[in-house]
Order: sequence, then C-alpha cells, then structure tokens
Amino acid sequence: MPRNPQGIYSLPAGNPVVSGTLIESTWANPTMSDIAAALTGSLPRDGSAGMQAQLLLVDQVANPPTGGQMAVSVDYLTNTLIAYQAGAQGGVGNPIIFENDRFATVDYTIQNGKNGMTAGPFGINSGVTIGIPAGSTWTIVGSGSTSGSSVALSDSFPLMDGSPSPGVGTFASRNDHVHPSDTSRAASDSPTFTGIPTAPTATIGTNTDQIATTAFVLANGGTGTSPTTKAGFDAACTDGNFAFLNSDNIFLNKQQFNAGLIEAYAAVAVAAIDCSLASVFSKTVTGTTTFAVSNVAAAGNVNSFILELTNGGAFTVVWWAGVKWAGGTSPTLTAAGTDILGFYTRDGGTTWRGTVMSKDSK
Repeated sequence: MPRNPQGIYSLPAGNPVVSGTLIESTWANPTMSDIAAALTGSLPRDGSAGMQAQLLLVDQVANPPTGGQMAVSVDYLTNTLIAYQAGAQGGVGNPIIFENDRFATVDYTIQNGKNGMTAGPFGINSGVTIGIPAGSTWTIVGSGSTSGSSVALSDSFPLMDGSPSPGVGTFASRNDHVHPSDTSRAASDSPTFTGIPTAPTATIGTNTDQIATTAFVLANGGTGTSPTTKAGFDAACTDGNFAFLNSDNIFLNKQQFNAGLIEAYAAVAVAAIDCSLASVFSKTVTGTTTFAVSNVAAAGNVNSFILELTNGGAFTVVWWAGVKWAGGTSPTLTAAGTDILGFYTRDGGTTWRGTVMSKDSK
C-alpha cells in the first residue's frame, strides 16, 4: 500500500501474520510486491538515485519545526518572512538576520537578473572576483552599492591629486590598501619647488612675511620711501633705484649713495686691460709693452679707469688705438717710479681721453 502523508509505510492487510501461520503465496506474494514498490519509491540515503518529483513536506505552518537540521517548506518560509516584515522575532541564529564582517574566499557571480545584498563591513580575499551581471545590483548595507557587468576588485592605485569628487570606481578598494608615497608634493618645511610655482599676489605696499610674486614686485613701483610710493623694478629689472649684486647694473636715474663706494682693483696681466674686471689697474713695465683694452661699454655709456704704471719711462709703451692726450702728445713717463694715469671713453672705445693725474707719485 502507499505511504501516508507523513511517509509512514504500513503492511498490507493480513500482516503481520500470527505465530504458526503457514507462508502462502496468496498473501505473501502481494506483501513482498507491496514492499518492493515502497522501496523502489524511496530516496536512497547514499544518493545513488535522484528524486522524480517535488519534495512534499508536512504542513509546517500548523506544525513548525522545533530545531535541528531539517528541510523547510515554501509555505512555511513564506509565512515566516511575512511575519518578520512586521518585526524580526527570535534570538541568536535567526535565519532572517544577515551578520556582517564576512569574507569572500572564492569567486562568485550573482545570478543574472537578480540583486545581491551583503551586510558590511565585507572583505574580499586577494584574487577573488565578485561578478555582477548587467542590470543587477550588489548592495552592501552600510557601505553603499555597486552595479555593472563582470565587476571585479580593482588593483589600481587610488588617485592622489585633482579636484574633489565622489569618484567613478565600480567597486570598493581593498580594506588593507596603502596609499603610495606622494613625491609630487613639496614638504611644508623648507620645500623645494620645480616648474613654475605660483602664489597669491599681495596688494601694493604690503610689508609682511607674505611671499612676493613677480607681479607684486613689478606693480609695487614708484619713488620715495613710503609704502605706497617706494621704488620698484621695471619689466627688465633695471630700475635706477636698485643695484643688484654680482651682475651688470644699468641705472636710468641719478643715484645717491650715503656711504663710501668700494671699487674693484686688478693687476694687468701681460698688457690686456679688461674693463669688466675693475676700475683701478696696476702694471709694472719690464720691457716694450703694447696695451689693449676689452669689454668696453657701448656708445652712449661712459667707461673709465685709473692705471698705476710703474717704470713706464724705462721702456717703450704703445697705447691702444684712439687714445687722445693733452696737446696731442703722449706724456713722458717716469723711468723709475709710478705714474697715475686716467682714461675714459663715451663712444664705445672709438675715442679715449687720457690724462696724467700724478707723475712720479711718492
């Protein structure tokens, strides 16, 4: 006979037989056939045969499971979920609660057309990929959501510079990622800049520790000493109010120096007078000497220097072209002594004016 709705099998009528009854084919054969049919319709525990129809369960709505590992019917699960919609019930181990702090250890792809949900924080082991089909969404509670097609964990470095934005990444960064060292930024203590650094331009007259840009320097022009009229630089940084160290200076205006001037001195090597080296030169003549000058200022500017010439009258001295003397005659120099001579030109060295400032100076 078939099993009852609870799956209990009962022997056919006449079984079990009483003691002393002979086994007869009239009742034994139907009993054995009935048992064989019942066994054939059973699901082997070793899994050697599969189910041929849906698994039917008892009415668990009326008779809910009390614990242990057992199957749950669709009706029971549906009614249980409906009950939880009004407020979760039960305690630890309640199947409706999704606990966080879990890790994905193998690759997984959400079923196409379905959505997935995970309680964050959620970790993904290195090398593991979570696939999200197009049209599906994976929501991580407490950590936002992501969607796309074949979305995988990114191994790219996080961006360091640029305008603030929420980002365009399709998935979360690894929870153990480390930002690389940023060598594109200067230190706040004694920074070293490259390229063309910029800074805000201060208003004219600012007198603080603020950085002065080139725009501020050029705009902060004028004359005088007050903050609003103090002298500045012109576009070529050749303003007549300033002198720059260790470079050629062009003064466009009269200069007033309230202290002594220190001028450079140089001994003349061989017989070449380099006007860019000094304004006072010295030379001891030891034989016929032909002087030459170099690095003369352009026409319209004045180049001048003083020459201390020792023993100039003892040998022949030939002056460079263009030197003019008083009366048109070169002076007679001291044979054993020092003469002080002065020279200047205003036409780029075409014409030099020479004069004896002191003869046989002692």
